[in-house]
Amino acid sequence: MKDEKGSVIIEVALMMPLLLMIVFGFIGLNKMVKDSMVVQTAAREGARHYAIFHDPDEAVEIANKELESGGIKDATINIVHQPPNDRGVVVQKPFLLNIPFGEIRVFNIRREVVLHQVAQYQEEIYGDPVIGDDGL
Repeated sequence: MKDEKGSVIIEVALMMPLLLMIVFGFIGLNKMVKDSMVVQTAAREGARHYAIFHDPDEAVEIANKELESGGIKDATINIVHQPPNDRGVVVQKPFLLNIPFGEIRVFNIRREVVLHQVAQYQEEIYGDPVIGDDGL
């Protein structure tokens, strides 16, 4: 029995790093999924606004509001316009892994939402031209 007194401490010391990696990996995965959902929502809302109102500045503002409400500050927003009526928004955010001595940039979360021929569909459905149509 004398030889087994310190075995529990050694077992805990060997298993603790594995347990911590699993716990912090799960926390990082949850953060990545949340950020991905917020980026997707921002891209979708910005693209919807841009496709209907044809105002790129307002579309960027709408996407920024969605990002702020999700707690994301370091994302970039780009407007996509492909003739004749394809309009959309690209939102990109770096995913950073926080470690005790700094951050590691792991990859980018990037979502692109492009709505196709919205002006034509809206005119067919509602019978009137698109609000804010700029002739594109």
